[in-house]
Amino acid sequence: MVAGAAMAEAGCDSEEQQPGPGATGGSGGGPQDAGTGGGSGGQAGAGGGGAEVDAYTPPDLTNRVLVARNGTPPENVANVLALAGGIARFIDQDDVVVLKPNGQWRRQGYTHTECMKALIDEILARPGGFDGEIIIAEHIHRGPSASMEAQYCWNISAGDNRLNNWPDMSYLELVQHYHDNGVSNVTASPLFDSGTSPDWVPVNGPVDLSAGQHGWVRTTYTT
Repeated sequence: MVAGAAMAEAGCDSEEQQPGPGATGGSGGGPQDAGTGGGSGGQAGAGGGGAEVDAYTPPDLTNRVLVARNGTPPENVANVLALAGGIARFIDQDDVVVLKPNGQWRRQGYTHTECMKALIDEILARPGGFDGEIIIAEHIHRGPSASMEAQYCWNISAGDNRLNNWPDMSYLELVQHYHDNGVSNVTASPLFDSGTSPDWVPVNGPVDLSAGQHGWVRTTYTT
């Protein structure tokens, strides 16, 4: 399964309102919305007043946008997953989950690293446990050396817009955080344009690879 990293959107609307767990029974229409405060529009989350909702039927997610707002990144990720029916609806106990963030653009559009950590934490804590693997994979269209420079997601430094994202960790530091805490099934897979050994070769597809080789796509190619 490939999971998008931008799990917590702000300011988006969906077609239909359906309160989530602990939702306030407010009046008025609006998107399926999870927040940290009370108010109308069926908001779910901490701090809401109104009648408690005991049962929640996850929505049909076809052509649906779920919104979590007004919370921290971990709160928004948890709330939007609750609206969607919980992480176990998407991730099984032994799945291999690939998170493909938008890591090349280190300013606007850069996937928030704390949101990615929150999603990983939700997967690791799924009901029934998680024995699979979570892989952060990103290709920033650079070679092995340039990809690890401080201006890019894997090793991004405070001087390269890290403070506008999440100052605590770069992508590699996030993976190391899990390893330091005994969680070895969260790994990183930086993808490169080219390599420094014969094992890295330009390819048009898998048929071009010999055993043990890794490939990168040609700048011009035919399908």
